[in-house]
Amino acid sequence: MSFPLLRLPVLVHIEVFKHLEFQEIFLLSLCSENMKYLVHGIKLKPKEIQYTLGDDMIQVSIGPTSKDWQRLPMAVVECVSFIPSEEIITIKLGSERIACRFVENSSDEEYTLIFECLEDCLSEVLVLLQYHLEFLFPKDPCVQVQIKSVDCLLAADVLYNVTNTAIKFDEFTPTELENHLANNPNHESINILSKPSGRDLKCNSKLWKIKGLSFEHSRTITCRIMKYFTGRCLILLNANLKYSPWIQLIQKWKKKEAYGDLHAVIVRTPEDVYQEIDSDKLLRECNASQWDGLRRPRMFKFDPKIINFSQREPQMWDCSDLYDIQQDNGGKWASIKITETEIVFVVWD
Repeated sequence: MSFPLLRLPVLVHIEVFKHLEFQEIFLLSLCSENMKYLVHGIKLKPKEIQYTLGDDMIQVSIGPTSKDWQRLPMAVVECVSFIPSEEIITIKLGSERIACRFVENSSDEEYTLIFECLEDCLSEVLVLLQYHLEFLFPKDPCVQVQIKSVDCLLAADVLYNVTNTAIKFDEFTPTELENHLANNPNHESINILSKPSGRDLKCNSKLWKIKGLSFEHSRTITCRIMKYFTGRCLILLNANLKYSPWIQLIQKWKKKEAYGDLHAVIVRTPEDVYQEIDSDKLLRECNASQWDGLRRPRMFKFDPKIINFSQREPQMWDCSDLYDIQQDNGGKWASIKITETEIVFVVWD
């Protein structure tokens, strides 16, 4: 039996859409112009739209929403060169009609359908898809992109208002990222999940001014990153630790020469921190002291705001055992923790 959704009152529409998955909402929006306008009128308010770009494939996820901090699946779109004529349907995506079909996705429990487009250009489909989703969600959610190849990095430049990028392919070089940042100047965070070359990381790179920066494999370029970073939150994993970058960073912050907006610096290493860092010497040189229970709160709200970082929701950290450092002339307080595997430096608001 059919269900006359379009004929129902607006309040009923809102209640119905509360119980639908984003994948179902996307499919409904493709059914007709009237249904697309209905979804638009509901004014759903996701905070993020993330496009994951692979070879001839676009995966879209949405989130977080008011009721869920996790990113939720919305669509998988693939560009294909052939669809049997008897299976072709024509739908309107964005502003254009395209030939396509829907097939079941048995390999993924989250994305249950694949939307196959009879197109040979990923970037053209990406433009139409963003235009379509922008209409569905008029509250301007931030645009994120996760990139899995060099070709996808080039294709991603057709997207506009990109504020967060995750790089996840081994042949990545910083020069390619510089071009991406030049085309998308409003970046809030970059998460580099591959192993970049340090040769092209210049001191004037746009990368250093990004508010949130994370390297999954910083290794031999750890010192260079710490030297030039000027943003809000820096996370370096699988790092090669050295003493001098840490004392320089803390002293610059302490003297108010740099890092005016710093929230946190976290450096983790697979090696023993104490073999590279004389922790007692570092604490003495920074004039660090144990927390007295009064000068700053016990709990620190850690909120990295970095795309695809393992922590999605802000967390409260107990800093009772951390040492405190104050800026010169009665400035801000910061706290530092040194363990066998990491050094954590956080700044109190």
